[in-house]
Amino acid sequence: MKKILLFLLIIFCCANLSGCVFFGVFRGRYNTEFDSKPIDVSNISSTENLVSTCKPAVVGISAQLGNYQSIGTGVCIKKGAYILTNNHVVDDAYFINLYLSDGTTATATTVWADPSSDLAMLKSSVDIPYLPVAEQGSYDSGDEVIAIGTPLDLAF
Repeated sequence: MKKILLFLLIIFCCANLSGCVFFGVFRGRYNTEFDSKPIDVSNISSTENLVSTCKPAVVGISAQLGNYQSIGTGVCIKKGAYILTNNHVVDDAYFINLYLSDGTTATATTVWADPSSDLAMLKSSVDIPYLPVAEQGSYDSGDEVIAIGTPLDLAF
């Protein structure tokens, strides 16, 4: 369980993920609430099993920003298909496309952003399984970390 919680931290190179737990209900272009299920990480026995179990919550992100495209990664962390990503990936984007691990695509809208911490929350147009956010104090410095993502291209 600690591996999953810490993997969220490393994906975004953010030392203070616990400050993002206050999300509540977001209002964006997509008001649909999905019946997404949390990913169960209680029986993970190997790194390979961890990656294959968590992969459905990870998305590739392509954002259209003026005359150029930004590419990044994100992870679904909240029921309702809410995705945490870096703000610089989606800042001022007029169109956001998601690439899911099963090969499907979806669109998203930004529902929250904090440029000072370089974090943003997206709302997906399709349901995505989610990884629950780590509670403060449930991880320790030095815990093992595994990063899953698509930071340089959109291929899983």
